[in-house]
Amino acid sequence: VGSATDLCEALWNEFRGWDCNDLVFDMLASVYSRTEMVDDALCILFKMRALGFHVSILTYNQLLYNLRHTNMVLEMYEEICSSGIVPDVHTYTILIDALCKQKQLGQALAFFQELRDIGYRPCIVTLNSLMSGFCKAGSVNTAKSFLRVMLYYGFFPDRCSYNILIHGLSLVGSMDEAMDTLKNMKLDKIKPDLISYNSLIYGFAILGMVEEAEKVIGIMTGEGVIPNHVTYTTLINGYCQKGDIKEGLRIREEMIHRNFQMNHVTYGTLLNGLCRQGLVHDADRLLKEMVTLGLEPDQIAYCILMNGYSKQGNMQKVSQLFGDMCSKGIVPNAFAHGATLYGLCKSGKLFEAMNYFESLVNSEAVTDVFLYNIMIDGCVKFGYVSEAVKIYEQLIKAGLTPSMVTINSLIFGFCKIGSLVEARELLETSESLGLLPNEISYTILLDGYCAVGDTEMMVQLFNQMEEKAIQPNVITYTILVKKLCEQGHLEKSFHFLREMCRKGISADPVVYNVLIKRFCDQHDLRMAIYLHDEMLRHGVMPSPATYHVIINSLCLKGKVEIAEELLDSRVKQGVALDKRLFHLIMSAYCIRRNIQKTVVLFNKMKEVGFRISIADYSVVINRLCKRNLSYSAKVFFVMMLRDGISPDKEICSILIQSFEREGDLNSVNALQAKMIQCNLDWFY
Repeated sequence: VGSATDLCEALWNEFRGWDCNDLVFDMLASVYSRTEMVDDALCILFKMRALGFHVSILTYNQLLYNLRHTNMVLEMYEEICSSGIVPDVHTYTILIDALCKQKQLGQALAFFQELRDIGYRPCIVTLNSLMSGFCKAGSVNTAKSFLRVMLYYGFFPDRCSYNILIHGLSLVGSMDEAMDTLKNMKLDKIKPDLISYNSLIYGFAILGMVEEAEKVIGIMTGEGVIPNHVTYTTLINGYCQKGDIKEGLRIREEMIHRNFQMNHVTYGTLLNGLCRQGLVHDADRLLKEMVTLGLEPDQIAYCILMNGYSKQGNMQKVSQLFGDMCSKGIVPNAFAHGATLYGLCKSGKLFEAMNYFESLVNSEAVTDVFLYNIMIDGCVKFGYVSEAVKIYEQLIKAGLTPSMVTINSLIFGFCKIGSLVEARELLETSESLGLLPNEISYTILLDGYCAVGDTEMMVQLFNQMEEKAIQPNVITYTILVKKLCEQGHLEKSFHFLREMCRKGISADPVVYNVLIKRFCDQHDLRMAIYLHDEMLRHGVMPSPATYHVIINSLCLKGKVEIAEELLDSRVKQGVALDKRLFHLIMSAYCIRRNIQKTVVLFNKMKEVGFRISIADYSVVINRLCKRNLSYSAKVFFVMMLRDGISPDKEICSILIQSFEREGDLNSVNALQAKMIQCNLDWFY
C-alpha cells in the first residue's frame, strides 16, 4: 500500500519514450483496482492524466465498482465522460447499482433512462438493482413495474428478482402477496432458497404473526431448505416483540438442540425481550451464559441489561455492569451513559444525576440530544422546571437540535407548575426549530388546561390538532370527554365519543364509564344503557365499575327487575363481575320487602362461585333489620350458621336490637345464648 508513487516514478524513468507506456500504466491502475488498493489506483490515474495517457473503460469500470459505496462514484463517472471515453453498459450497471444502494433513486432512474436513450439494452442485474432500491424504500409498486420492463427486454425474473420482491413485500407487510410471489416463483420452476424463506419469516414476525412464520419454517424444511441462525433469531425476535418471551426461549432451546451457534444478535434479541418484560434477573443469567460459552458480551448486550436495571432503579447493578464493560475495554456509549442517568433519576437521586451529567458535558462526552432529554425529563418530573430550562438552554448553546421529546418534556413541566402560557408559547415556537408538534404535545397541553377547568381552550387546542392533521389518540379524547362531562357538557362529550368511533379509535372503558356515570347522575338511564350496548358493539368490555354505576342507578330509580336482568345476562355470558353488584340488588329487594328475591339472589351469588363471608350476610341482615324484618333477618342468620360462618358481635347486636324493637324476647335470649357459645360479649 502506498507504493504507487514510487512505482510510477520508476516506470517513467526506465521506460520513458516507449510506445506502450499508456498500456503499462493502465494495466498497473487496473491491478491496483482489482486488489482493492483504491488510493494507489487513483494515484496512478492522476499520474496518467498528468502525462496525457489514455485510461481504458475497463480500468475506469473497476475503479467505479470499488467506489460504489462512496460519494466519489458520481465524480468518477463525470471524469469518464470528460476524458472523452464513452461509458459502456457495464459502467451504467455499476453506477445504477451504486446509486440504488446509496438510496439516490431519482438519479438512478435518470441514468437508467440515459442508458435506454443511447440505445443500450439494460441487463437483468440493472433491473434487479432498481427493484431492490425501490423495495428497500418501501415503493413496492414501483419495484413491480420493473418486472414488465424485464419482459419487454425479453428477460424472465430470476431467483434474485423474486427474492427482492418477496423481501420488499414482506417489509411493507403485504404477506398475502409475498406468499403469492413465492407460488409464482415455484410455477416458474425456480426453487426458493434460504433468502426467500427468511424474508417471509421476517415479514410475518414483524407483524406479530409468529405462528404463520413457524408454518413457513415447516414449508421450507419440507422442501429441504435448512433454517439457519438468522431464521431462528428472526423468530425469537417476533415472539419477544409480541411479549411472549417463553416461546422465544423455547426457540433458543431448539437452536441449541440443532447445534446452532448462538451469536451476539440472538443473545441481544433475547436480552432485550427479557428486559422489556421486566425479567432483568433472567437476562443477567443469560449474560453470564454468554460468558460461559466463550461469547464475550458486546456493548449492545451491556447497554440492554443496564437499561433494564435502570428502569427498576437498581443503580448498584447498573454501576457494576458499567464497571465490567469498562474493564473489558468497551468504551461506554450514549446508551450506557443514558442508562446511568435514567437509573439515578428513577431512584430519586436527581442531584447525583445532574453531577454525572455535568461531568459528561465537561469531558465533551455528550454529543447526542438523547442524554439531554433524560435530564430534562428527570428535572420536570421532580418539579425542578427552572433547572430543566437551564439544561435546555445548554443544549441549544452546544449546537444541538432539540427533538419533540425535549419540547414535550418541557411542556409537561410548565403545565405541572401551572405555567400554561409558557407551555403554549413553547408549542408554537417548536415549529420554528424545524420540529412538528405531535399528538403527545397537544395531549399534555390539553391535560394542563383540563387541570384548571378551561374547556374552551381545550376545545380550541383540539380543533388546532384537526387543522394540522394531527390524529388525537385515546388519551386525548379521554381527557376531553372527562372534563366536558364534569362541567355538564354531555352533548359535546357524546359528540367526541361518536367521533372516536367514526375514526376507528377504540375508546377504553374509562371514556364510556365517565359518560355513563354522568348520564346516570342526570337520571338519563336510557342513554346510560345505550352507551353500555355501544361498548359491547365496539368490542369494549365493560368493567365492574360500569355495571356498578348502571345497576346502582337502576335500583335507585326502582327498576330493580331490569337491574337483575342485566346482572343475569352478564352472569350467563361468563363476565367477571364484582360481588357488590349482588349486594346492590339484594339491598333494593330488601327495601321492597321482597325476601324471596333476596334469598334467590344470595344463592345465585354462591352459585357464581363467589366466596361468601360474614360481610355478605351482614349487608342483607343489616338492611332487613332497618326495615323491621327481623324474622327474615333470622332466616339469613340461620343460613349463615349452616354455611359454617360464625357470627361477630356487630351482627348479633344489630339482630338483638331488632328483636327487642319487635318484642321478640325469645329470639333475644336464644341469640344471647349463641353469643356466649361463640365467646362473644353479649353486653352492648
